[in-house]
Amino acid sequence: MLAQEPWCYTPEQIGRLTDWQIEFLYARPALERSERMAPGKGKGAGKDLGSRRPEVEENTGPPGEPGSPQHRAACIDAYMTVQGLNRERAEAQYEKQLAQFKSGKW
Repeated sequence: MLAQEPWCYTPEQIGRLTDWQIEFLYARPALERSERMAPGKGKGAGKDLGSRRPEVEENTGPPGEPGSPQHRAACIDAYMTVQGLNRERAEAQYEKQLAQFKSGKW
């Protein structure tokens, strides 16, 4: 699990983690997020993944250039859905990453 997305840790990095860290910092939060997204529970319950994004009208290709309204909405939705961030934290993360992208420090 930790060697795949979204973490992509190397075996060396995984080997440094304790059982407690793996269970309580990675496995349980991932399970809780997946349960919230399951049909019949939480935001978007009973809907397929494509219908959970009301801000993005079309899901037919790339969400646009960084900084565009489409790109912003798609990224913020992903931060909220996948990472479990609230809207305020998701918007702050987007602005931080957009600034890094624009400065060339990406």
